[in-house]
Amino acid sequence: MPGHQQAMVTIVVWLKSIRQDVGDFKKVWPSRVGFDPSQDSFCEKPASDFYRDGWCYDSPGIATALFLSAHALKDLELIEYAIESMKAVCDRFEKQNPLECVSFVMN
Repeated sequence: MPGHQQAMVTIVVWLKSIRQDVGDFKKVWPSRVGFDPSQDSFCEKPASDFYRDGWCYDSPGIATALFLSAHALKDLELIEYAIESMKAVCDRFEKQNPLECVSFVMN
C-alpha cells in the first residue's frame, strides 16, 4: 500500500517519543493515551502507582510491535531499541511483582 512505510516510521517515532522513566520504572510507555489535539503532547504521563506489563499491551506489547516494525523496515537501530525495551521489562520482573496477565507466570 502506498505510504505504509512512512506511516510505520511516523508511528515508531511517536512511540519512541512517549516512552518515559517514572519513579523506579525505567523505559515504560503510558498505560493510557489521550488524544486531545489542543495539547502539545497526545499522551498522558504514566502514574507511578499504576503500571502494568502485559504481553499484549504496555511495554511488552509495544516492544514487540517495534521489533516487528524494525524487521519490516530493516532498521537495525530500531531492532536494538526494541530489544533494550524488552530487557527493561525483564529487569522490572526481577524487581517487582510478576506479570498481571493470565498468559505468563514469572516465579
